[in-house]
Amino acid sequence: MVPNDVQTFSYPSVSESVSDARKAVRKVVSDWGLASELAETAELLTSELVTNVILHAQDSATCRVICELSAKSITVTVIDHGRGVPKMRSSSDTATNGRGLFLVDALAHDWGTRPVLRGKATYFVLEIPTPAPDTDETVTGEPDERSTGNNTGLTHSTDPRGLRPVPTGLRPWRRTPRTHYHSATHDARC
Repeated sequence: MVPNDVQTFSYPSVSESVSDARKAVRKVVSDWGLASELAETAELLTSELVTNVILHAQDSATCRVICELSAKSITVTVIDHGRGVPKMRSSSDTATNGRGLFLVDALAHDWGTRPVLRGKATYFVLEIPTPAPDTDETVTGEPDERSTGNNTGLTHSTDPRGLRPVPTGLRPWRRTPRTHYHSATHDARC
């Protein structure tokens, strides 16, 4: 993993580009030596953003996908030259589309849209999980040498609340407010 690495790809705004962008982002994240779960999430969310460009930014002939690595996160940005700003919309339980931004919102640490010259950039941020510290605790339920003397037969977690880390891509809360990203809406329904 080399922090501050940036990889850029350009694609025509055609349906075949979704698959090409997915493969490129997955390869980049894998080449950075990050967990396969992170690569899968980045691949999925990239396909949602590129699909939005193809479906809703018809006046954009191309889109650009930028993958950026920092010490703590990866950011994938999709730039198009279409009008409008993506916004989440409600969809019925039987709808076959319209859930892309809900996936982005659910799986990304952060996401948003910002204006660029003749268009917009829609991005998502995925945190790189920090490795859990190695412990010598027994998982079998037998007391270990560091037991506090309560002789219950259970080992103690290093977390005083007994919580385990949340798997990559799943988080129970949002750390940053989103209201400032979605304040402007235009005529596009991405």
